Amino acid sequence: MLIAIADCVILALYLATTIGVGFFFSRKTENTENFFLGGRGLPGWAVGFSILATAVSSVTFLAFPATTYIIDYRLYPKDFVFPLVSIFAAYYIAPAYRRRPGCVSAFQILEDSFGIVCRLYGAFSYVLMNFLKLGTVLYLLSIPISMLFETSQIAVILGCGCFVAVYSMAGGIQAVIFTDVLQGVILLVGRGGMRRGYWGTPWGTLSSVEGGRGG
Repeated sequence: MLIAIADCVILALYLATTIGVGFFFSRKTENTENFFLGGRGLPGWAVGFSILATAVSSVTFLAFPATTYIIDYRLYPKDFVFPLVSIFAAYYIAPAYRRRPGCVSAFQILEDSFGIVCRLYGAFSYVLMNFLKLGTVLYLLSIPISMLFETSQIAVILGCGCFVAVYSMAGGIQAVIFTDVLQGVILLVGRGGMRRGYWGTPWGTLSSVEGGRGG
């Protein structure tokens, strides 16, 4: 195993906290509205943190830097407009949901406007898109994890997939958002620590790679 015991302890604490958050909010998922909308009472700061953390994945950490290193910055333009799209959605799309009594999903709006066929088509397309995206995210995640723990990538993919499914299905959207908040805080603290040199710097790593920042 190529990971230190202290790192294993920190990882175990994080996983235990995440599962704890999921089962804590499972007591509040009494109906469909609470499960999908959190009772329509989620704080704005938590939703904002969740959007930030959701935008970052193993694709961000592995695929984008690798493509940039090998080819160019062609994958980044869509992320440059992400803040603009988020602001537009927050001011114009999200309020539309709140104005509709009893609305729990965008697919319900599709049915009300265009019929059940449109709703089913939209739901199927969304599930298919996220299924493919999830496969990419889990595969990329399995590469470094399997190397660090010296285990198979299949085991990592199955383990991570089941872990995420458990706390998400247990606590609903509230569990997802507040675990995203935890991830967002860890990202910011980790980035701040690296900037100050507490855990080394990315520039030092790049300088040690053949063809990297150091040439």
